[in-house]
Amino acid sequence: MTAQEFEDQRPALRCQHCQASALELERNINNGGVRPVCAACRSRTPFAGVQWLAQRDQKPRRPSGIPSGPAVREANGNHCAFCGKPRWLCDRLRIGLTAQHVTPVALGGVWGPLIPFCSRCQEMSAAALRETRSVLGEITRLDGGGTADRDSC
Repeated sequence: MTAQEFEDQRPALRCQHCQASALELERNINNGGVRPVCAACRSRTPFAGVQWLAQRDQKPRRPSGIPSGPAVREANGNHCAFCGKPRWLCDRLRIGLTAQHVTPVALGGVWGPLIPFCSRCQEMSAAALRETRSVLGEITRLDGGGTADRDSC
């Protein structure tokens, strides 16, 4: 299902969990992806087998000249920058070796630099980023709406 098909069919669609028709789209701030979300039960999987929606006419994610995954891996020795797992071991364990921003996109690392990360370490780093966002949000709330100092993390 594409994002446009979702919009066209939205009035007839129902959440598989609560049967509500209050479905909306949620945009991922890191990669611009969109997924359906149920406004009633907050399920991020209101349709069986559909997590992210395809988008037509999507703009390129990075400007030309910025290295992609294979070039980043080769330039950094074909191993995970976090755990050191070599490419051959990632292949044998059937886990991906991808490129990840040194500074997360959500914290301003939009176009680089990139380093290789295995998919397991990328999952752990995503959890750590969620924790950091939560802590920064709580500090901001406790400080009365002021901004938390990102440089101290």
